[in-house]
Amino acid sequence: MTQEPRTRLRPFEGLVVLATLAAGLAVLFGPALQEGLPRVSGDIFDGRIFIAVLEHWYGVLQGQNPPLSPRYFYPNAFTLSYGDALLAGGLIYSVPRAAGLDPFVSLEVTNAVVCAIGFVATYLVGRRLLGVSVLLALFAALVGLWSNSLSIRLMHAQLVFTAFVPVGLLLVWPHFLKLTRSGGRSPSGGGAIVLSVAVVAFFYLWAMTSFYSLFAFVLLMLVVLVAAILLDRALCDRVWKAIRRPSPALIVLVAGLALAAIAVFWLYSQSGHGGHSVSSMKAGTRLPAELFNVGSSNWVWGGVMDRIMRPLGGNPADPYGLSPVLLVAFLASLIWLLRLFHRRHKAAAGRATEPDVSRATLACALGIGAVVLALFALRFGPMAPFQPVFVGVPGASAIRLPVRFLLFIVPVVALVTAYAFDLFARRGRAASVVVAIVALVILVEQGHSESALRTDRHAEQAFLDSLGKPPAECRSFYVFNPRIGPTDNDAVNRYYAHGVDAMIIGSYLRIPSINGMATFWPENWNVTAPFEPDYLDRVADYAERKGIADGICGLDLTERRWVIGAPQ
Repeated sequence: MTQEPRTRLRPFEGLVVLATLAAGLAVLFGPALQEGLPRVSGDIFDGRIFIAVLEHWYGVLQGQNPPLSPRYFYPNAFTLSYGDALLAGGLIYSVPRAAGLDPFVSLEVTNAVVCAIGFVATYLVGRRLLGVSVLLALFAALVGLWSNSLSIRLMHAQLVFTAFVPVGLLLVWPHFLKLTRSGGRSPSGGGAIVLSVAVVAFFYLWAMTSFYSLFAFVLLMLVVLVAAILLDRALCDRVWKAIRRPSPALIVLVAGLALAAIAVFWLYSQSGHGGHSVSSMKAGTRLPAELFNVGSSNWVWGGVMDRIMRPLGGNPADPYGLSPVLLVAFLASLIWLLRLFHRRHKAAAGRATEPDVSRATLACALGIGAVVLALFALRFGPMAPFQPVFVGVPGASAIRLPVRFLLFIVPVVALVTAYAFDLFARRGRAASVVVAIVALVILVEQGHSESALRTDRHAEQAFLDSLGKPPAECRSFYVFNPRIGPTDNDAVNRYYAHGVDAMIIGSYLRIPSINGMATFWPENWNVTAPFEPDYLDRVADYAERKGIADGICGLDLTERRWVIGAPQ
């Protein structure tokens, strides 16, 4: 099974891709832009946490912030390790901020740019690696852009970095073939070494941006590479030869990835936490029925989703699943492709070994990888397939919500489905019509009425502007008298109501706060629960213990006034 000639992106094709991307982004962001962008991605808590971290990187590029210690949880160092570091997002975000846009508009620009990267990368994987037609490559890219679950989950904007999954495929798979000399490719020369360095740099950037999605991608690619080796015996031989006699490019790749991993794990180890518990991880998985849970707001399935999910134990208010027609089309495509692959393999038995790895091998391996990653997102009774990985793999205990793996496989599912559609459509006009109808239904069923734009941009910017500059005596600050709450949600009252305000204020005004909110917290940090009567006593005690009582100020969030000195 030979590899088809590599598809080149012609100028007219490039224009078609850009026009489709513009239309796709218009569907995703257009309604909000028409209204003047009154709201931006995320709720008032998670959305502004995301902005606080992005604003930190903007300050780093301006030379005003230490790179690994954002201006919250002061005076603790390396507090970037308490959550996703968002480095790539910060680099993009800094461009519109430097152009004078406010943090909230800059957030949406960042989201749109990352979505565009994912769209183009998905298209290129479809065309260059899988060789599908222009229309079906665009179909896969649009599914990734409009995916029901992903677009709803933009309220957790770090999940937009699912867009890096197809980028990783574009880098890793061709380099893997080159390193194993598949199809006569030679890993010798400076080009292969440069590509190894590029892969290492991209993985480090990704790890410093969204560890969740990178971890999922690494799991996916490990399964994909193993599946490809098992499917293609000749590839297995070449891999073994490459390991026994490693090329300089392979040595650079392995050494570089090891150094990058050490740097990343060193940073995240600074949080001082061993990760989440097994019970919390299991709570972050879902029942098998939720594989197709698209929520009650879906245009096509919303009317029946509640009646389907409730009896099966699913929650239609918490959709992570793939749309039903897409899920069925993907599973049918994978089964068909594996059968087709097996038949061709038997027919080729006894012939001379061909020099290259087929696109069918990649498509089948990607499908198998997506299925395995989906299984890791589920639980079956008390059993969670992800548990052995969670317990035994370094860094896996940081994954509290394996259900998010269902979001990260969306581009892969779309690409495998597009590849099968492309093969089937070649059978004639009737087959092409069937493919067109099913593809159109899949695109339509991504539509929903739920909005991820939940943060009032104008109100939040007005709040930041109303604070003015901190007094010159203030070298750090704490917050009190929260403007939000108390509510009937204990987590909001104890952690979010004041902590998120402190994060975004500190990052925006470039003054460190002892408060904050993240996945993990500093050791012996107890400035939570601002509605409790002993809150100010705990603030004073913390400032004294940390040696920052001299120069600390308070910020009344409701009255929006600064108070010089520690609480008395």
